[in-house]
Amino acid sequence: MNGLGVKPYFYFNHLSLSDQMRKEKDTITLKELFNTPGELYACFLTTFVFDIGWLLREVPILKTVQVQFVHDGSLSEDEERLIHNLDFQCIKVSPFRGCHHVKIMVMLYEGGLRFVLSTGNLLEQDYEIKTNGIYVRDFKPKSNSFSKMNDIGEHFLTTMRYYLNSINTDIGYLDDFDFSTIDAWLLLSVPGKFHGDMASEVGLGQLSSLLKSFSFGSQKDQKTQEEHKTSALINPVVPTKQSQKTSTSQKGLKSPEIECAEQAVIISQSSSLGYLSSNFTEKFKSSFVPNVHHIQLKTLWPTEDFVRVSATGYAGGQSLFLTQQNVKSGVALYRYEPRFPRHYIQPHIKTYLVKVGDTFRCGVLTSANMSAAAWGKPMSYGIDISNFEMGLLFVENFDVNRFKIPFDSNDLKAYGPDDRPWIVDVDHSVMDSEGYIMKDGNLVAV
Repeated sequence: MNGLGVKPYFYFNHLSLSDQMRKEKDTITLKELFNTPGELYACFLTTFVFDIGWLLREVPILKTVQVQFVHDGSLSEDEERLIHNLDFQCIKVSPFRGCHHVKIMVMLYEGGLRFVLSTGNLLEQDYEIKTNGIYVRDFKPKSNSFSKMNDIGEHFLTTMRYYLNSINTDIGYLDDFDFSTIDAWLLLSVPGKFHGDMASEVGLGQLSSLLKSFSFGSQKDQKTQEEHKTSALINPVVPTKQSQKTSTSQKGLKSPEIECAEQAVIISQSSSLGYLSSNFTEKFKSSFVPNVHHIQLKTLWPTEDFVRVSATGYAGGQSLFLTQQNVKSGVALYRYEPRFPRHYIQPHIKTYLVKVGDTFRCGVLTSANMSAAAWGKPMSYGIDISNFEMGLLFVENFDVNRFKIPFDSNDLKAYGPDDRPWIVDVDHSVMDSEGYIMKDGNLVAV
């Protein structure tokens, strides 16, 4: 429970850099993720980058169970030797243009299945010295083979199947479980050019299709919308289990196009910013807030000073990716100011919050950074996606107090005239907290 006495939708990774951090509530360690209620039988793990040696030291049970390990990298000779005699299947997924950026865990154990969605790579620094978000949910087996799930559960399974088909692999035991108790809609990006109805199954298209089933207008707007539809909430648009070459029409009622006079704000916080063209940002805003035309995008990003004095300094800043070219996109930046005790911890978490009027309406925890590569580039024919990404949309009965973020969403400060954004490919000549400067892309001890 957090300080407000409510259970969060997800946790932070546990940090031990100070006494205050060790006492922080609603955190979880990597080891605790694998402490399942019953005996662990098999794991499906995905990541972008990784350190298998560290992973096996932290979670030695992985040496004794069946592991499917999906990644976008290369194993070193030492890592190959570590897994040589283990039941450890490595599946390399490297899209032609983008990357495999999904970070989930599926664990089969006696009596149940655990699903974990994390924003952290399977690396020591992501779990020990950066801030990440971690969603954990346990599911029970179906009562019988004919059991039907509710719509959100079916959506979860269908989306997982779509992802697994896209990377040419399978988790044979998924169909044995009931996912009806999941409290968020699974979001997915897969690489490709998506036309017509298929564009509404992935990336911003999928997000928009889901959120059109929920009114973001005023109470009057919501009442009007309810009079026009009765089943959109229980029959939302879901992705179909199909190849990228075949499309079928989607089911589900769409909400009427009701315009809302209230202003909406989207708070975007990620660890990488792509080139944010006006075409992309407009599509991004309309996908997150359907039927509201006055939408402000507030993009949080660490300043150079924040990175300099943070626990990991310029070295850690190498995974906060904003280049000179992309900063020229002209998007208004807001200062990333994490709350105590994470006030000097760099973020690797990615969250998106929507506020309409005075009310927060939904939130997203995801692997997807703020970029067209992750969410999809709007095209005349539909959408073009470069990366594999996965996230969770929390919208039904949304409670912002349960949406765990490291900053104060009600106290955001725009960049001032003296603030400089952290840019990864420029020199940084003032010594950081570790005693280094950055010169020509290299750390130099002072």
